Parts: sequence; structure tokens; C-alpha cells
Amino acid sequence: MLLKRPSKKQIDELITLHKTCFNDGDFYIDFFMKNKLKKADCFVKIEMDGTISGALYARPTRFKSFNQIIKIPFITGVATHPQFRNRGIASFLLNEACDYYTRKNLPYVMLYPFNHDFYRKQKFQTVNYFYRPFDKFSNEENPLNFDNLVEKFNCIFPKNFTAEKLSITDFYACKKIYDRSLKTEPFFQIRTKSYFKMLLTEHLLDGGSGILIRYFGQPYSYLLFSDEGIREMLFPLKLSDDIFSLFSEIIPSLECPINFRSRSKDDIFNPVISSDLEYCMARICNINKAFKIASYDKSCEKKLCFNLDDTFIKIFVRNKKAFSVKLFKPKDLPRELSDVKDKNFIYIPTTKEELVAGLLGNVNFNPLYKNIFYVYNILMYEKY
Repeated sequence: MLLKRPSKKQIDELITLHKTCFNDGDFYIDFFMKNKLKKADCFVKIEMDGTISGALYARPTRFKSFNQIIKIPFITGVATHPQFRNRGIASFLLNEACDYYTRKNLPYVMLYPFNHDFYRKQKFQTVNYFYRPFDKFSNEENPLNFDNLVEKFNCIFPKNFTAEKLSITDFYACKKIYDRSLKTEPFFQIRTKSYFKMLLTEHLLDGGSGILIRYFGQPYSYLLFSDEGIREMLFPLKLSDDIFSLFSEIIPSLECPINFRSRSKDDIFNPVISSDLEYCMARICNINKAFKIASYDKSCEKKLCFNLDDTFIKIFVRNKKAFSVKLFKPKDLPRELSDVKDKNFIYIPTTKEELVAGLLGNVNFNPLYKNIFYVYNILMYEKY
């Protein structure tokens, strides 16, 4: 059930569940409850005696997709109390959340998984990818000391570049860098000033650090990192080759969105290859909405037909958008199949699990979608 106004007892149970499952400290849990829970949807599984046995948090997230603004809930955490594990509670909560967002006419839910294979079983598919621009790993006995990064950057940077430790007061400079770097991307997460401030506050309170890079004194690039490595890095895409060559001298390994690789090579944008790293995943909620907001390839046929397990869908495409989406139930299948054949539709049997990757730009691993959907990589860094 969606917990709209949790009682004091329920909040205490959620705090206990959070500590047990996520191993966060009191300071971070306090920050989460005060700053993030009130902005998130909280789904819970409640036992007969009133005990909360599981919880799912989903934060409304806005994206800019081909000049249209869409809302996609981002699942930031799913937790099951140890006492109630192996009872399918996580699957129950995921299904309940997806059913709720389907009724709300939202196209997808997204998440960053702790285990991609587990979430594939829950009908999610990977929809954006990262890569390693260089693949050099540090010796575990002598790990990189991030405290020395500022000094190292200032030693190797060319004239007029400077690096400094990032502070919470730099959130607006980071937002400007973020907006400038992503303005040409086809599909990216929108971040407001207040969100950026919360993101940096959360990151720094949770033991993270950051570096702000300036060029002629103006904000140019930033890095957010912790003991686990670099969490987020943004810089002008047209200079990515130069930036990577500098970073490779002092950072033992790096993962970043494949968007930077494609832009730096100045190639046709053909993002995903087999060696790329899986990142966020998505699951279809309202399929009608998903088809309507998708972007179709310029060579796409004007009439498409998708046959899913429980739904038969006719789509009419104009100017790379679906101007008409018609859904039919299985009982209508014989009549509609005959109509599709007579009117020269492109017929595609598929599943929602296969379809979500194509609708969100990753068609390379499924030849069914070649020349149907536009190819791109969602640019987002979210994990929680």
C-alpha cells in the first residue's frame, strides 16, 4: 500500500528497517527522513499484526526527452526486513508500485539495481550504459588517495585551468555545468537548484568529496567521488578527449556515460557495444503513454503493429512521433491480424521486457527494432 501519512510508530519502523537493510548511519537516515521521504512515494507491505515487513521508496524525477518534459518515478530503495525475507515481498512491492504508476498514466519506472539479474526477473531491462575511457586499475594495496587529487590536477592542468575542493556553496556552479553539458542531449534528467543543493549536501554528509575545475576562473567541470570511486563527472563534451587524456594520468579507472565516448569520437551516435557497463534499468508501466512519448527513427515505417502477450497495439507514425496508438485485447486478435496484413503494417511480436529498451533508445541488441526507434543513451547518474 502507498503510505501517504505515516504515523510516528510507522516512521520509527521505517528508520529501523533502513538501518537494518542499508547500513546507513544516524546522520544520513535523519537527512533522508527530513529531506527525501517527504518528496518520495513510500510503498509498504504491512503484516496482519501491523508490522511493516518491507518498504519501497520512489522519487518523482523529471526528464527532458526530445524537447518534451516527462515524469518518471525513480525507485531509490527496496528493503525487506530480515525476519520476512524469501516471501516475495520485494516483488510484491515492485508490482504494486508499477500498478500504481500505470493508473497514474506514467510511462515507466526506473532504478539503479544492486543486481541486474534480479531485476531482470522483475521485468526490468537496462536502458542506459557507461563505459571505461581507459582501463587501468590501481594496486589494491596502494589505493588512490582522493585527498591529493586537487594537488595532482593543478600539477598536470594546462595554463588557465585550476582545481579546488568542492563545497556546498558551489551547488549553483555545478548546476550551470550540468545544464551546459547536457543541453544537446536527447534524453536527460532535469535537476533544479534545490535538487542540486540537496544532492551535494547528501553526498558531502555521507562522506563524499568533490572537485570544482575552473577555466579562466569560471566553472568548467566538476567531479563527485567517495572511497568507492567517482560518482559523477561532467565537463564540456567537445573537449572530452583532452580531459580523459589528463585524467588517465592520475585516476586508475573511470566509468562515465557512453554519451561522452560518442561525442568525443565525433561519430554517428551508435551507443551500446557488448563491453559497455549496464547502469540504470526501467520497466514499462503505461504502455500507451510509453509509445506516445517515444521517438521513432526517421526511416521508420508509418504503420506499426506490436503483438505483446496480453495486448495488440497499432501505431501510426508521423514526423518521428506516434500520432495514434490503439490498443486491443486478445479476443480482437484474429480480426486485427487480418486488418494488419491487408493494410501493410510492419508486424512485430515482442514482450514488454524487450520493448522497454527499444522505446528508450537502446535497440542495438534487438534486430526487431532496427530502423524503428531512434537510437540514443539516456544521460543520468542517479543511483539512489
